[in-house]
Amino acid sequence: MVTTGLAAVLAENSGIDVVGSACTAHDALVGVAALQPDVALVDLRLPDADGVELAGRLRAVAPGIQIALISPSFTRQAVADALRAGIRAFASKLA
Repeated sequence: MVTTGLAAVLAENSGIDVVGSACTAHDALVGVAALQPDVALVDLRLPDADGVELAGRLRAVAPGIQIALISPSFTRQAVADALRAGIRAFASKLA
């Protein structure tokens, strides 16, 4: 699951099979539960949740999912929290 803008870029330019997109944590949870994707790209800051918190909730509905956290910048605390949550992939994005 990815945001709608990122979904368009990935689908058009990378050959990655994007199966869904979401702009809120709630929509991501619903989509992941229904679609059971292999990977989710999760923004660190969502309108209704923190990305690290969302990662744990996504794993509850899709135990095998791999999660990459995306953000325009990462603080040391955010990286430490993400690592504790089992997130091992990080990607920078333009703000």
